[in-house]
Amino acid sequence: MLKHYLDNSPSKIATIGVILCCWLLSLATPRLLANLYTLYPDTVSQQINKEFTSNVYEICINDINKSINLINDSKNSDLLSLFYLKLYDITPREKFTIRHDILQKSYEALIQSLSINPISPSDWLQLASLNSQLNKPNQTIISALRLSFYTGPVEPELTLDRLKFSYKYYADFDDEMRNLFNYQLIVLWNLYPAELVKFVKTHPDSKSIALNALINSPEALENLSKALNP
Repeated sequence: MLKHYLDNSPSKIATIGVILCCWLLSLATPRLLANLYTLYPDTVSQQINKEFTSNVYEICINDINKSINLINDSKNSDLLSLFYLKLYDITPREKFTIRHDILQKSYEALIQSLSINPISPSDWLQLASLNSQLNKPNQTIISALRLSFYTGPVEPELTLDRLKFSYKYYADFDDEMRNLFNYQLIVLWNLYPAELVKFVKTHPDSKSIALNALINSPEALENLSKALNP
């Protein structure tokens, strides 16, 4: 009996190996196909500063949706939101209803991305911007900004754009948001002092806010004062 088992064991092992390979392949195939669908959109996104035709963006959107049907991850949803925005930008302004629908789809894709990966300060800032474009209440916009500040208090590539955008809503900030905003002023001064000087000169009303933000750093306060009043 033992001899019979050993005689048949190679075929049994081979069968198990085939089953295992098929199982592993079944797991890998959706990811592989999803990645293949994003090859073209990825190539276009690497040239995002270049303006393409609406047909290019529509192909990208279609391909990404196919990829999402297989693997729903935050990267795909981010790309989807981005291409809807690019399509929105080149859609004639007189086509108000179409533009609004495209913007709404960009918003929905971004919400989906954040539901998968909520720790993304750039996405929260983008959501605040979309909320603004969709004419949502200021407090809705500020809520997204708050999460952008919390999830990425020090983001060198984001700090200046975030300050410029959020300053539009400074008058509606509560004390917590003003403290978060002031901290960003400190971060900007430490990273790019010339940019903070330019920001304040562009927004004269922010001068007292910026000086107050640096009040606990006498040297920085003095240097900023000198830069603003040469």
